[in-house]
Amino acid sequence: MKLLFLSDLHYDFWVDADRDPFEGIEDQIGGLDHLLIAGDLTNKPKVRWKYAFERLSKLLPLERVSVFPGNHDFYDFRLDREDRLEQIASAFGVGYVQKK
Repeated sequence: MKLLFLSDLHYDFWVDADRDPFEGIEDQIGGLDHLLIAGDLTNKPKVRWKYAFERLSKLLPLERVSVFPGNHDFYDFRLDREDRLEQIASAFGVGYVQKK
């Protein structure tokens, strides 16, 4: 099984700098069985998870992606509203992993 474990990607910083964090590794990501993103996918998930998931969907099926929220993933939310994060991930078919 081929897994890739990423953390602290802060995808929005890359986009703001007009760069793509996946440039040059698209083929490797496409060949993964699963991609695990362990926190800080973006800094404002309410707005920006959507863009990160749309980019990832061009590389592999989003059913093969799981996201664990990090502290930056809560910047637009209260900690007791993490159900919104799960809703955003689920809308894209991304697995949401968090101990409840």
